[in-house]
Order: sequence, then C-alpha cells, then structure tokens
Amino acid sequence: MPLAALRSLIAAHTREILEMIGGSALIALVLVAINLQVVDPAFRAIEERQAVEDSDRAVADLEREIQVLAGLARDWAGHDGLCVPGGALPDAARLSAESDIDLIACYDAGGRSLGHSVHHPLVGGPVVLRALIGDPHPVLASLEPVREHALPRDGLFATEHGLLLLAARPLPAGSASGRSPGLLLLGRFFTRGDVILLSERTRVRAELLARDQLQGPERELFDRLAATGDRQPAVVGSSAIRLLTDIDRNPIGVLRSAVRDNMTVLGRQSGQALSFLLGSVALVLLLFLVVSRSRARESRRALAASEARERQLQKEKSLGRMAAAIAHHFNNQLTAVIGFIQLAMHRPPSGDSIDRDLTEALRAAERAAELSGLMLTYLGQSMAARHPVDLAACCRRCLPELQLLLPAGLNTVIDFPEPGPMVLANDDQIRQVLVNLAVNAAEAVTGEAGRLELSVSSAAAAEIATRHRFPADWQPQEPVYARLAVTDNGCGIDPADKEHLFDPFFTRKFTGRGLGLAVVLGLAKAGGGVVTVRSEPGQGSEFAVYLPLVGHEGGLR
Repeated sequence: MPLAALRSLIAAHTREILEMIGGSALIALVLVAINLQVVDPAFRAIEERQAVEDSDRAVADLEREIQVLAGLARDWAGHDGLCVPGGALPDAARLSAESDIDLIACYDAGGRSLGHSVHHPLVGGPVVLRALIGDPHPVLASLEPVREHALPRDGLFATEHGLLLLAARPLPAGSASGRSPGLLLLGRFFTRGDVILLSERTRVRAELLARDQLQGPERELFDRLAATGDRQPAVVGSSAIRLLTDIDRNPIGVLRSAVRDNMTVLGRQSGQALSFLLGSVALVLLLFLVVSRSRARESRRALAASEARERQLQKEKSLGRMAAAIAHHFNNQLTAVIGFIQLAMHRPPSGDSIDRDLTEALRAAERAAELSGLMLTYLGQSMAARHPVDLAACCRRCLPELQLLLPAGLNTVIDFPEPGPMVLANDDQIRQVLVNLAVNAAEAVTGEAGRLELSVSSAAAAEIATRHRFPADWQPQEPVYARLAVTDNGCGIDPADKEHLFDPFFTRKFTGRGLGLAVVLGLAKAGGGVVTVRSEPGQGSEFAVYLPLVGHEGGLR
C-alpha cells in the first residue's frame, strides 16, 4: 500500500484506531489484574497448602522413625541381664550395622552410668559425646521422668556429632518395691543419608538444618518460631519451614521442604490459556464494538446530512411559498392603490369622489405596510419599543377585544394571577400573541363542549419541553421564564403539520392569511423566548409562549 494511501487511511480512522488501542490496553490491564489478584494468589495458596501437607508427611515419617526406635527400646528393656552392674553391653558398631542403633546406654536408679557404647555410621567408628560425660551426664536431665517416674520418653537430641533420635525406657522392676532399677537409652544418628531416604519414601524434598545453617529470612523466621513455639510450617519463597524441637521442646533446627510448584504448572498453563482465550474474545468483541460504533457514527452523520438536506428543501419550499404569498398580497394591494389613484385622476373634478378614492388607496397601502410589518415581526425584527410589563395584567386588558373574536358558546377558562410575572414587551405585542393563539385555538374547537383555557404562570427552565420547540435551536439562558399558555380540546394537529405550524402563510384553514402563528413566533424570538406545542390528533392542543423574566432574583413567582 502506498505511504500516502496509508496516511489517508489512518487519518480517516484515527478515532477507531485510538479506540482499539485504548480498549486493548484496558483488556490487557484487566487480564493482568485478574492474573495478579485472582489466578496467581489462588495457585500460590494451592502450592502453600501442598507444601504444608508435604511438611506434615515428612514430620510424620520422622516421628515413625522415632517410634520404631522406641519399640526397640521397649523390647530391649525387657531382656534380663542387659543392664546389670559390671555387665557387658552389646557392641554399638554391630548394632548400628544390624539394627540401626548407634547408641546404647544403661543407668541405675540413682542415675549412675552402668555403661554406654556409641558408634557413628559416617565416622565409621566410636565417637565421644559430651552429653555422656560428667556426673551426672547432661543427657540425664532430659531423662528424669524416665528414671524417677518410669515414664517413657522419645524425641530428638542435638549433639556435636549431629542429630540423635532418642528412645528411653525404664527397666522392669526387680523387687517388691516396684521401683525401676534403672533405664535403657537407645539412640540413632539421623544423617544426611537418612534425610535422603526420608525424601524418597515421602516424595518430599526435605532437609534438616540447624540455626547456624540458615540465612536471611529463614533465620529470622526460625527466631520468630522459636520465640513463639509455633510448630506449624511457614512458607518462605520456594521453601516450607517447620520448627524442630528436641526431647525437652527446645528449638534445635528446622525441617525445610521445597514447595512443589510443578504440581500447579498444568493449572497455570490452563489459566494462561483461558486468559488468552478471554483476551481474544474480548478483542473480537472490542473490534465489533468499534466497527459498530464507527458505522453508527457514519449512519448518524448520513442521517444528519439527510435531515439537513430535508430541512433545506423544506426551507426552500417555505421561502417559495412565502415569496409567492407576499407577491400575491402586495400585487392585490398595489392593484388597489393603482386603481383608486387612476379613478381619482380620470374622474371629473369632485371633492368627495376624489377623497374617497384616495382614502381607499391609502388603506390599501396601509394594509401592504401592515403585511411588511408582520413579516418583520416574524423575523424577530419588530421595531416596537419594549418596557417591563405585567404579563397577566396585559392579558386581562385584552379580554374585552378577545371576547368579541371568540365564538359565543365557547367555554373559556381564565387564569391570570395578580400580580403576574414581569416581562420585557409592550401591550400591543402581548395582545397579538394572546389574540392569535386564542383565535387559532377557537377555530380548532367544534361542537357545544368546546373549551378554551388561558393561563399565565412562571416555569423553571428545566420544565420547558424540548420536543416541538420553536425555534428548534433555542436554549434557555435564564433559570425561570414567564409562561403564557393557550389550551383547547379541539381536533388536534396532524404530526406532519407540526414542523410547519409557524411557517409564514402556512394554513390548513379556508380563512386567514397564515401569519397568526408566524407573528407569535416572531414576537417570542424578539423577546428572547420560545414557543412549545403539545398536541395529539383528536386530543386538543396546547401552545405555550415562554419569555424571560425582568428583575427576577431566582425564585418562582
């Protein structure tokens, strides 16, 4: 496509292009917001819940290891001759290879050591534990319930050679006193290899870490959990951290397991596919909306152009009709003027006949001048002086003349308040408006039940009807207007005639010149007002003239 044609196309559809860009950006923002506020948090919650379950499973497996060791300790504690003064204990290296027991120790009822043996599987030989050195041994502080009250104890114990799983059981009572003669302690080092086996069994990638192996947020989390004693797992980044405590419930480290984000990959991919689908549908709908709005604008422009052409044609017809009527009326009056002047010129000298002919010529000229004045009034160019007048009072002064013009049997209802609203006009203009509207309404009323209502009031600008408003482009400039309304219960107005009611010389009657309503509109325009029409065929009509108030302070009168 040539560059000039492309520029022309862009210029012609700039609005549509901007709407597409703006709509696409909005759709993208909505999808991103949904992803950040709904989708990602939902999958993150799933991952965290799965991480908690994984941590629970790993801890449960670790506790099963302790229970297995506790079972062995219970069984071994029942062997006679195992823990006797001067007796030999089994070799820890052999026990470690055969039964996964790396520590065996016996104590009498007083807490005195009867012997112990320690083998570390990673070192490959015996090791010395500070917990078993001294009198009493430090480990005994954790085993007091076993020695004093014959209560079994199981749990973890931190040593300089790593973490120990401990199980302590009381030895069976050997006398009538029933007091335990001592206790048996079995231990097993829980090494990195054991953690790997635990991960394989539980399918949870886990590791045991002491506090000094933690860094940054994990160390801060350990200190917070240790301070509160909370043993529920907490998620930090891609790991779930659970506090581990020793046999005395003192914090010794953490169990760290990885968050399995791979479990929600399919869900995330499905969410992304759904977002893409929703985005595609939204873009298609946006395109459809933009195209529809563009076509609607084109249709409105075409309709407006068509209506403008129609109005122009109607205006041309109206102007043609007005020009023909004016020419006809002026021709009649000029013919009369010329005829009477010719009679005056050709008659024998006689004062009375010449005066009569010239008087008739003068009357014809005055009628022509009156016609010209009415046309100026229609154009809103009346030269009559205006001053503040009481609209209701002016209308009351017109009533005697109006009664002579209205049919005798017409029921006329008058509502002219005292005082009435003040407008800028003169008595003759108000008389023309009232008389023309009342006579026009009376001619539409037929039958004995004819009714005519004449009223003056004030109305807020918002109450002025917007349909069938003349002039059509009039807009209120004041908050309140004076209202002169004439209502009848006559035959109503054909909808096709409403737009031509105020055209000069337009009439559906056999009588009249077609200038009455045109004069009303002209006087309203000259005063900065408007005329509204409300009518339905067979339901009567209402003509209302609105004029700006004079000296109004904002309240309705």
